[in-house]
Amino acid sequence: MQRADSPADSPSSIDHEIEWQFVVDGPAEAQRILERKAAAAGLALDPLGEQRLHDRYLDTERWSFHRAGFALRLRDAGGPVVATLKALDGPGEGAEDGEPLRRLEISERLSAAYPLEPLAALLAGSGPVARRVRDVTGRAGLRILFTLHTARRRFTLRSDGATLAEAAIDATSILGADGSVAGELQRLEIEVGGNGTPEAVEPLARRLREDGGLRPAADSKFEAALAALALEPAGTPDLGATGYDATSSLGEVARAALRRQLAASLANEPGTRLGEDIEALHRMRVASRRTRAVIRVFAEALPRELPALREEWRWIGDALGEVRDLDVQIEALAEDTPDLAPLREQLEAARAEARTELLAALNSPRYEALIVAMTEALRDDSEAGGEAARPAIVAAPELLRDARRRLRRLARRLDAGAPATEYHRARIRAKRVRYATECVADLYGPPAHELIEALKELQDVLGRSQDALVAIERLSGIAGAGRDTPPATLFAMGRLAEREAGVLAGRDEAFRTAWRRFRKRWKRFDRALDEGAPCGGSR
Repeated sequence: MQRADSPADSPSSIDHEIEWQFVVDGPAEAQRILERKAAAAGLALDPLGEQRLHDRYLDTERWSFHRAGFALRLRDAGGPVVATLKALDGPGEGAEDGEPLRRLEISERLSAAYPLEPLAALLAGSGPVARRVRDVTGRAGLRILFTLHTARRRFTLRSDGATLAEAAIDATSILGADGSVAGELQRLEIEVGGNGTPEAVEPLARRLREDGGLRPAADSKFEAALAALALEPAGTPDLGATGYDATSSLGEVARAALRRQLAASLANEPGTRLGEDIEALHRMRVASRRTRAVIRVFAEALPRELPALREEWRWIGDALGEVRDLDVQIEALAEDTPDLAPLREQLEAARAEARTELLAALNSPRYEALIVAMTEALRDDSEAGGEAARPAIVAAPELLRDARRRLRRLARRLDAGAPATEYHRARIRAKRVRYATECVADLYGPPAHELIEALKELQDVLGRSQDALVAIERLSGIAGAGRDTPPATLFAMGRLAEREAGVLAGRDEAFRTAWRRFRKRWKRFDRALDEGAPCGGSR
């Protein structure tokens, strides 16, 4: 719910909305219940008047904002149009247990220079919503999904003169693209605001629910409108079969694995573009890495078009990696001393620059060509001969053992005196063994899944040391760059570098421990390779 003091009276805001929503039988009855229960809770209820809201919800043809976990709204309340990005869910969401909805809400008042063209104002804007819209849409356009017309009664809730919350009683009509009414909603919303806290407002919400007999809304207005109009948000495109079983050929297994990774990459692209959830970018980067690993290990079983795309996936993976490395370093500062604030500012500036480069890559014809070529190749189910046609249960053991031998040869050379580049190469080879094993894991059951867990541990050890090395190099570069960094910050950076150096000092011992566990798990898995897939093994 848009409160009276934000963001309509400010150019922009980024905040977490905390509110309770209830289904009501009508505005008049809802107001009577609200008045009684507010008085019983010792709260003053002051009317703020009525509003007429005209809300348009938009998305791309591929539902990019929905896939990123947000709804995009343009609201006209009789003054400047306000654009809002609202998270579709959030921590604490749970109408059934009486918890309030807690959702990120990013709003921006649009320029009055486009009084009849709010969408043009949005695309031309410079605020937090406009920037994110451009990041997410790239070269795609926006379309109106539906419109909501709402008659709203507004109230403030006060205690001892201090405003704790705002209440709104809404009567809403859902209009489809043709302007016809597809449904009606009647809601009472209580949003924490002013000097309020969830704990201070919760007693009123509980009285409304338990004594007033009001039912918590099971869905948001956005979700209710989708249901009323039978709109189905698009997911990732159908790329073909993603499963396999003991009868599958090696080519079928490899293509199924690549389809899963392309689907994961496309599913996380909108969230990566939006930039609010660093895990979306992390998942997209992992998908690009797995794609490269699968293409490398199973190259002989794939159509020739796919191995040719491996370097393109490296290109986009490198762009993702630049941002991810900075995310990791910024996250590591979360609980550190305030003296590191100048360092955080420099890292965030570097991240913004890396994100600009990443978005340029995602918006480029080169990336579009990569996705088109990958999609077309994976939709082609025609089976080539040779290695591709061999049963996976026969061909996979040789490929997996070869990947393991490459890792073992390198691991034998690792000790305390080995250069960092060798440990990094070992990490890459461990990933290849893990990702290749994941492609056929369900053919071999528990031995495969236990091996994957051991490889994850090995990866984590090597990955943590690589993160430490990158952090030390970046800290050293910043310290030696001649910037006007405060002495207290330089000292704190030195302590941080010492901490990361401690990780590197313990790297060899941690690696050996993880390697012993991997060797033990490999022996069991190796026996499973000799015995073949358990009966009925499938994904």
